[in-house]
Amino acid sequence: MRAPKFWQTGGGALPFLLWPLSMIWKLGTKARALFMRPQKVDAPVICVGNITAGGAGKTPIVMALAEALADRTPAILCRGYGVPIRKPIRVDLERHTARDVGDEALLLARVAPTYVSFDRLAAARQAVADGAKLILMDDGFHHPHLYKDMSLLVANGTLGFGNGFTIPAGPCRENPDSAVGRADALLVSGENHHDSLHREWGAAPVFVFERRLQLPENPGPYLAFAGIAYPDIFFSMLEAAGVKLIGRWRFDDHQFYKKKHLDFLSRWATEAKATLITTEKDAARLPKEFPVTVAPLQLCIPDGFMEWITATLDGRGE
Repeated sequence: MRAPKFWQTGGGALPFLLWPLSMIWKLGTKARALFMRPQKVDAPVICVGNITAGGAGKTPIVMALAEALADRTPAILCRGYGVPIRKPIRVDLERHTARDVGDEALLLARVAPTYVSFDRLAAARQAVADGAKLILMDDGFHHPHLYKDMSLLVANGTLGFGNGFTIPAGPCRENPDSAVGRADALLVSGENHHDSLHREWGAAPVFVFERRLQLPENPGPYLAFAGIAYPDIFFSMLEAAGVKLIGRWRFDDHQFYKKKHLDFLSRWATEAKATLITTEKDAARLPKEFPVTVAPLQLCIPDGFMEWITATLDGRGE
């Protein structure tokens, strides 16, 4: 599904009409946290989470962290979108597909051992039993079962926290002020263009991760398609980098590409005499033999961030 436009534009009276349903969501989240006692595992846990429904940019940051902290033997926990796995599965890139473990899990497994399960505590215990010395959680800011030694809150620099309302009146899972108050740091993915992210967040430091796409050598023309939370951001990044786009197509977030989708894309490219281009996440859901150019997202880790991470981890381990 796609995020409603009014989550970003305000929506007039609609968010206020949906406000009672938002209160039910808030109460459910608080009740779950109230009756659960987080349990520790024999390794520090860093949660890279967000409070909006998709599109924050967590996964690339988790991948960057796993690579930068490789000497600490990390493992990654991932829920796996659309795959209700309760018993932990370690991702095998030679055997698993996106339908088995989710698209994000396939990307994460390229940089560190990755475990998929709805039960994050069980997954963490399995990862530790397999030798992990550090646990990185991709999402799970509101997950109450596993104790977090550090919580990093990610926000999209273009979208911010949307209209600030809670689901379904807006994209937030809780009030942004309360969420940032529980986070050790706010990580802004992409240039900070959103007014709400310019405010001071108390004592929590703010780190801005600049994003760029790894662009193809072929000058084009290209037809861009994406099944992510906010495809227009991907399209805009391509155009800003000088890629010649003559068409754009938006699929639902995490769209599993069926034969009818592939046939449509192939006809589209043939008729337009252009090359298809998409995201790395979409490529994980496509057949390996499907002809498409991939533009992976690259992050620039901000100055001082890794020093802050390691100092905080070491300080809490004393």
